[in-house]
Amino acid sequence: MRVKKIAAILIGMTLFFGSALNAAEKAGKAVKAVKAEKTEKTEEAADSKAKKGDRMDLIKFDKGEMGGESNDSVVFSLAKEHVEKGKMYSCKMVFKKKDTAEGTKWVPYLRFVGVKGKRSNWKDYDTVNIKYFVAGDKPLTFGLIFTDAQTTKNMQYGSYCSQSVTFQPGEGVASIDITGLQTNGGGRSMDLETMGGIGGGMTTNREEDQTVFIQSIYLEKE
Repeated sequence: MRVKKIAAILIGMTLFFGSALNAAEKAGKAVKAVKAEKTEKTEEAADSKAKKGDRMDLIKFDKGEMGGESNDSVVFSLAKEHVEKGKMYSCKMVFKKKDTAEGTKWVPYLRFVGVKGKRSNWKDYDTVNIKYFVAGDKPLTFGLIFTDAQTTKNMQYGSYCSQSVTFQPGEGVASIDITGLQTNGGGRSMDLETMGGIGGGMTTNREEDQTVFIQSIYLEKE
């Protein structure tokens, strides 16, 4: 009887320690799985950050997106002329003739305020770039507006950032440094994680219709 009891105790201890070892092994595997998952997520986060030379398009003309809506001052359309290599469309803008008195009238231009998700987060990039083609032999100056989540609905002057760029005749790229964007008057730094987009208009007096092709608008990491 005593031998049987001892045998039973040994069997019980073997089963207990076997279960404990099995549980420990499972727990170890679970910990390794969690660590592996965390490592993968960390690597994914690192990979998701923009690297030198990376680019993100802000308007996708090939998907039917356009920079603005036509009105009595400017007509927007998708075109197959002066298209960036690898793309199907550019955005053609025809600015209508204005006399000198109305030449600096503010008109909707390349406006995509309300962009959400990935395209509203600019913090990992250094520049906004507008690749263009100006038909004709005259440079054209544009006033640009940058907005973010804190920009007021009534567009108070100190709640957004104003910039000016000049498009030279022919093909070119206008680059704007966004690393230190501040609101007008230096009131605050723009929140690059909640950008609403770009708006603006041509400020050049136009004595004749002016045509501009926007090939792409994109962020770039330098």
